[in-house]
Amino acid sequence: GCTGVGSYGGVGGMQRLTPFGGEPSAIKASVKALYDRGVLCLQAGHGPLHLRFLLPFGVVTEEELDGAFAIIEAGLGEVARQRNEL
Repeated sequence: GCTGVGSYGGVGGMQRLTPFGGEPSAIKASVKALYDRGVLCLQAGHGPLHLRFLLPFGVVTEEELDGAFAIIEAGLGEVARQRNEL
């Protein structure tokens, strides 16, 4: 296993998504919309901002990923609709 200063246990995969051209207010709204639906992500970067997801490879199932993708699609769709209403 991994031990020692600066090493981390477990296996994961950081993934990046840049919807809405990385526009800050849209990314912030996306983080909230996804969180409200049960998907954790964070914003990262600058010019453009990105959504970051940490996938726990080796633990997450295909069914869980399918569910998360559906939630992400719905959350980003809501943000897109709100942005068009402004």
